[in-house]
Amino acid sequence: MLPFFHKQPENSAQGAKIVMESYNEMESKAVEKLFADSLSNYMTAKVKVYNRIEKFDLKYVAVYLELKENFLENEMSFRGIENVSKRLVYTQFPKNTFVGQVKFVYMTPRSIQSRVISLELDEKKYGQPLTRGKKHWGLNADMQVFSTLLILSSQLSAARPGK
Repeated sequence: MLPFFHKQPENSAQGAKIVMESYNEMESKAVEKLFADSLSNYMTAKVKVYNRIEKFDLKYVAVYLELKENFLENEMSFRGIENVSKRLVYTQFPKNTFVGQVKFVYMTPRSIQSRVISLELDEKKYGQPLTRGKKHWGLNADMQVFSTLLILSSQLSAARPGK
């Protein structure tokens, strides 16, 4: 399997990093199975769960969803698939026990569309969020690398004869 992050994430203003050694394969596979059991007609999920981030007692959950239909072109369709996806994540991880991202990707032979949403803490309970805008501790660049590798891998698999 491809590594989820190309390199160790850089420090941000908050100075938080994922503790890479805390990768939890069992929880990652459990969330992937949850998506497969619930939404396999609509998407394929790749999930990485890390039990710790530095300086905070929180998990980090990264979800990459390859959509089988283009739910990204219509705002109502996207909001529907976004809400269902978030609910699935929250069934596995209660709010305020983790932070993370969900990346939705739709590919055709000629184009790639994507949207990223943040899974953040309740600001009323925790004060200032750990994220700034759409950037999680410099992880967006690494998420892009991971996304590109997955896309290339999928395209190569699809191009193989007999598949």
